[in-house]
Amino acid sequence: MGPAFLGGAHPLARVSGVTNGIVIHGERGAQCYIGPGAGPGVTAATLLDDVIEIVSERRVLAPPPETMHRADSVERPESSWFLRLDGDARHADIADLLGCFGIWCIRIAQRGDRVYALTCHAGHERVRGALDALQAATGIAPTAVPAIVDVETGEARR
Repeated sequence: MGPAFLGGAHPLARVSGVTNGIVIHGERGAQCYIGPGAGPGVTAATLLDDVIEIVSERRVLAPPPETMHRADSVERPESSWFLRLDGDARHADIADLLGCFGIWCIRIAQRGDRVYALTCHAGHERVRGALDALQAATGIAPTAVPAIVDVETGEARR
């Protein structure tokens, strides 16, 4: 998935420094694991060791060929977006232009010469097109990362 904006209530929001964290979603709900990291060398060696163990012991069972299907395309799922807009533009202008692309702001705030916005769900291509148009119209420099939040409540998704 890549970098994402996390709301303060998300379990991974408190992970910092050399601490690692992962949330695993399964049939019984989500589980969060947080602990100290081992460093890049040890982590890489352990990961490769695990892969070699899985392959050499044939622990991974491939599905029968008749159950496998080729995916026609892989698209990034829609998500909320956290936008950082560097430059001088009015909130109303930003919201109006994003709205022309069907992207609605849940929250919008300004800190110094930066505007921050949290949007409703939208596809990556639509967000990219809106930000390109916003930059062309206003001269601001936009940055967007997926946001892991529930747009109805504004709280972090778990």
